[in-house]
Amino acid sequence: MVTQSSGGGRGGAGGSSKEEEDEPDYTNVKDAKELLDKIGQQVYKEKVKNGADAKTYKGELAGNLASSSILGEMGATDKPCKFEYDKLISGSGSGSGVAARGDPCGKGKEHRFSKESGAECDDKKIEGNKNNSEGGACAPYRRLSLCNKNMEKIATSTAKHDLLVDVCMAAKYEGESLKNYRAQYDSKYPVSGSTFTTCTMLARSFADIGDIIRGKDLYIGNRKEKNRREKLEQKLKEIFGDIYKELSTNSALQALYNDDNKNFFKLREDWWTANRHTVWEAITCKADASSAYFHATCSDGGDSESPSVARNQCRCQKKNGQHDTDQVPTYFDYVPQYLRWFEEWAEDFCRKRKHKLENAIKNCRGMGDDDNKRYCSGNGFDCTQTIRALHIYSMENNCHKCFFACNPFVKWLDIQKKEFEKQKQKYHKEIEKAQKITQATNASTNNLYVKDFYDELKKKHNNVKSFLELLSKEAACKDQPEVEGKKVFDFADEDNETFCRTKYCEPCPECGVNCNSSTCSERERKDGNCPSIYKIYEPKPDDPSTDITILKSGEGHDDINKKLNDFCKKSNDNSLYEKWKCYQIGELTKDGQMGVADPVYEAK
Repeated sequence: MVTQSSGGGRGGAGGSSKEEEDEPDYTNVKDAKELLDKIGQQVYKEKVKNGADAKTYKGELAGNLASSSILGEMGATDKPCKFEYDKLISGSGSGSGVAARGDPCGKGKEHRFSKESGAECDDKKIEGNKNNSEGGACAPYRRLSLCNKNMEKIATSTAKHDLLVDVCMAAKYEGESLKNYRAQYDSKYPVSGSTFTTCTMLARSFADIGDIIRGKDLYIGNRKEKNRREKLEQKLKEIFGDIYKELSTNSALQALYNDDNKNFFKLREDWWTANRHTVWEAITCKADASSAYFHATCSDGGDSESPSVARNQCRCQKKNGQHDTDQVPTYFDYVPQYLRWFEEWAEDFCRKRKHKLENAIKNCRGMGDDDNKRYCSGNGFDCTQTIRALHIYSMENNCHKCFFACNPFVKWLDIQKKEFEKQKQKYHKEIEKAQKITQATNASTNNLYVKDFYDELKKKHNNVKSFLELLSKEAACKDQPEVEGKKVFDFADEDNETFCRTKYCEPCPECGVNCNSSTCSERERKDGNCPSIYKIYEPKPDDPSTDITILKSGEGHDDINKKLNDFCKKSNDNSLYEKWKCYQIGELTKDGQMGVADPVYEAK
């Protein structure tokens, strides 16, 4: 059994002032994204980088692309952006005997992000999701199609080097795929002041790749994906078994990484730590030169120096700006996957909600054909001509556009609310579970550093409401449209309208509305009844009428039956007769009152 070392923090024992100085301050974080990354950074610094075993293993576990056997002697390089992955994909490497891997993004990579809804929350497809009462994680659509296809074909002849080749290939192609997607995503779902940069998206996939390598990935997928995942996990166990054997000359490391269950979680963690900077270089190969990480994490001069932002191709640079350092600017790979996904889900929800709500406002309000304000209902009715209380309905004024904006929006909100509640419930369960986690690596899932992270998180956000308040501070969540002059967005407020259809997609008021060029107001009942909406038409002076006599038998069912019976029993009875004066359309004129025009009259 292997246990995680608890030593290695920078401060000594006994609660010294140095420890107090090193205590991280999370009070000024802007949003949940920054909080998670800062805690991940703290875990990395205290438990990983400065851990007791860090200097012991790094040199032994660091891979070198130039030392891999995959391409034989052709194209050997230690630069992840210059490695000839295309030969590995097609199987054209010289004398290696390695089968073609195929495209790591799969055959349909051009349709990778074709769906809009995205997240996968199915209990059968996410590790640890049991039932709705305990909540669960939701994998973002980005993760469902990660470019790690065919990684289960990894060769093992020089394990630590060959593994690095395949991981860097997955990272490089993932980065290229995300670069194209991010531009489309930003164009469709724009938001001001967002911390969703190219580097942020790359950091999320970088962390997911790290979870796969270390045995922490929660995504199971459908039957086909599950089968592929099981093959990959078995292959990784074999590879790290080979890496373990390569450590035979170092008895201390053999003892450190010995694992009776052959999962080698501690070894996998440390291999990732030793090689993560190379994987980050690979995933950022195609990042724009101006791509910057969302907050300052780089420190060329060490931990005592004020950090700077990775501004060049998402990479930290030396002070002179001439060369990249080996520092990775992100620490998402030390954030539990569920929390990363929850934060990513929230940002995606806010951007899409903003887009869909703005579309509803545009098509359900705005200006109508008559240059007056338009007021349409979510089911496509013109509320200026609709009185639900009187069963009078109209779909004029292009109100069908409101229906087509609102109908998918409302259905989408219903799904999103269920996904939110599922993840919200899991937060509480994870905080509870973290208290019971042991740092042993003989479990079926790698939980190294998970308890360390939650111990930091609960210092400021021990309850879900506190975390949801921070989640609501994402730039995309603060940039929501007002609903009739009010901001109605807050993940932490159960009574607000975050997941409601809003006024724009509701049915018309019972009596409808009156609109002018600037505002609309609901009609009020008079004596308990809705007022008439129709214009009054009067006959023109001196125009002759056509006189007719009608039989008025009443309105109710019993009235008609009784009156007609009485009428028929008597001869020459004219008690039900009523004289009407009738006019042609051209013999009428409007009296000038407000109201809805008769379309027959207006068409004359």
